[in-house]
Amino acid sequence: MHTARFPSPSWAGRTSSTAIRLNAVALALNSRPRKTLAWKTPGEALSEQLRLLTDSVATTP
Repeated sequence: MHTARFPSPSWAGRTSSTAIRLNAVALALNSRPRKTLAWKTPGEALSEQLRLLTDSVATTP
């Protein structure tokens, strides 16, 4: 059985250096504490809000 082979795009299966740099910048910004979040990182603030939400749902009769 013969199957046709099509060339894949040059970017397929590889992460470009630009994407790697952008991910590094995003990680640096998202792991920085914010004054508006009471000096918590966005991840810490989100985790706290989700915990509060699940605690309030669990205690609702």
